[in-house]
Amino acid sequence: MDKQTNIALRKTLDQIGASHSLKGYTYTIRAIEKCLDDRDALRCVMKEIYAKIAEENGTTASKVERNIRNLIEVTWINGNVNAINEIFGYTVSTKKGKPTNSEFIAVITDFVSLHGQEIESDSYKWRE
Repeated sequence: MDKQTNIALRKTLDQIGASHSLKGYTYTIRAIEKCLDDRDALRCVMKEIYAKIAEENGTTASKVERNIRNLIEVTWINGNVNAINEIFGYTVSTKKGKPTNSEFIAVITDFVSLHGQEIESDSYKWRE
């Protein structure tokens, strides 16, 4: 992954209010990086992505999954509602209230793919 895309990804997570202090932050970045590099990876999140991240970090795939889920929950409760709505809109079921890990990773991956250059250069106009 190139540096500009990585910057755009981190700016996007910052914009929605994802906490850097949670383990899930680093795991989420790695998961999205892997999906940006290989779009087919989204089909096998648990088997491929979580397993690779777990191996890189000396942990288990279930712990990676749980930490990403925790990051999403905390972001959904404490994050920037306007930015969350701008990115996720109506793609998330109102019954669930928050996206699944796979939905979160897929939507952020798509958003960064579409708007990465604008986000990285600070020309993307976030809603207030």
